[in-house]
Amino acid sequence: MQAQVTNWEDFNMLPGQTNIFYEGTYVGQGTIDPANTKDTMGISLGRDKKIIVKREQDKKLRSVKTIGSNVRETYAYNITLRNTRKETVTIELQDQMPVSNDKDIVIEDKETSGADYNETTGLMKWTVTLKPNETKAIPFGYTLKYPKGKRLTGM
Repeated sequence: MQAQVTNWEDFNMLPGQTNIFYEGTYVGQGTIDPANTKDTMGISLGRDKKIIVKREQDKKLRSVKTIGSNVRETYAYNITLRNTRKETVTIELQDQMPVSNDKDIVIEDKETSGADYNETTGLMKWTVTLKPNETKAIPFGYTLKYPKGKRLTGM
């Protein structure tokens, strides 16, 4: 969970360590560094245990095929969000697809489930509103196409 503070300059903050409390419970420490902040200051509030997030690979849709001199590997994932709070919450969810800087490695068949997708960085962003006790699933996936015998790293 993260707080976004605008007009933070009005508070005359000094750089230093913070102690974070959420709903009356100590959740950890952080830092505030006004020198490295622009128009909005982000302050981490730790994990909200009443919002449950799972990211799992969909093994039924996972496949590896060799077609001619190329390999096609398909990856599929499901992110499941559950709100166990008594109030509606809005969450910005982020994940990332691989990005290739090698002309021989191509990412195809991108499924982003309506995410705000940045082609350059591979970053996907969803804004999800969950009612109390609501669960939502967000699937995404892609196919990698590359020459047989080429080693991929970071997968």
